[in-house]
Amino acid sequence: MNNKIRGIIGLLEDIDDALAGFDPPLDRAHIKEAGLLAATYEVTWLGDPDPWHDWEISGGIWIQYGQDEELFIDYAESLSLRDALGAGEIHAELNAPGVTLFNQALEDYRTGQNPVLSFWMDGDGCVPAPSGSDSLKFDWTARIYMYVVSPVTVEVPDLFE
Repeated sequence: MNNKIRGIIGLLEDIDDALAGFDPPLDRAHIKEAGLLAATYEVTWLGDPDPWHDWEISGGIWIQYGQDEELFIDYAESLSLRDALGAGEIHAELNAPGVTLFNQALEDYRTGQNPVLSFWMDGDGCVPAPSGSDSLKFDWTARIYMYVVSPVTVEVPDLFE
């Protein structure tokens, strides 16, 4: 199959928007540390209405930052799209070198740069093989969960007043 679907993500705007949602709002100057915690995916629509028809896919999601690229998520074990449909968020197995590359982009963001990451899905297997009369159609979403460490001022009431 060897099908590549590429998506480009600029971290600057997405993280800035997330930080602005805190009360009080934060910006990158407040971040002392940040890193990747987890990733999930969810199949939200499967094109074939036949409840007995399924697709087993395998492959991986790759990440590129600058000239470096690494496997980010490996789904070498076949994934049943029918089983994944409606199952909610499914935990993805992260690949350590891909996580390191993602965390480098976060660190570069924290220190004032505007990192741009490229992700692509590299499907290297599909059973049954798609054809013109039996094409593979599905929608999915992926989520990346990060942590951010930032100083916070906490007012502690004086209990003895």
